[in-house]
Amino acid sequence: MLAALLDPETGIELIEPAPGNPQHGRVELPNAGCSIIPPPGFVFVSREVMPMAPSLASFVRVGIEPEPDAMVDVWRVDESVQDAGQLRAFADQTARGWANEGAQDVEVESRALADAPHAAAVRCEISFTVQGRSRRCLCCWFIAADNAVTRIAVSFPGQVPFVEWESLLSAVVNSWQPLKPTEPEPSARGPWWRRLVSR
Repeated sequence: MLAALLDPETGIELIEPAPGNPQHGRVELPNAGCSIIPPPGFVFVSREVMPMAPSLASFVRVGIEPEPDAMVDVWRVDESVQDAGQLRAFADQTARGWANEGAQDVEVESRALADAPHAAAVRCEISFTVQGRSRRCLCCWFIAADNAVTRIAVSFPGQVPFVEWESLLSAVVNSWQPLKPTEPEPSARGPWWRRLVSR
């Protein structure tokens, strides 16, 4: 099969390079209020291509298959939770709610993480079926310093063990950094010279 793909007459042809992260480094995600270092081979997908929640950012792994086999997403959630127990309950509720969005046979296992880099964190393993295909999702939920709830997740084919994606998820979680708040523009009111000094 590889020989057929590489055949100059009938094989695949590179028309243009796949879109990617030019610097293969840190990427700012303003809607999610953070920056991360995406895993190698994963490219950002805009909301125009893949409709999603306003505060969710997604990266897909590009390969030969017509559909991406794996996806990483970062989601900043407008939810107030106080501790790991509440965070775990919210994470479970969110995952089980996928059944209302078309997923079937949703199974969720979760536990609090004592050694996470954040004050409260929860790990979730989710198995489900969508459009007849078995899928899995490995998630890390955590409460950031500004008390915002963030979920970083990787989803992949259902036949792949969760353990094979542990290191990738951990790398993305450890790369997570909150964005610095933007400085407000100086007020236009007051003496003209004050506007010059403030710049």
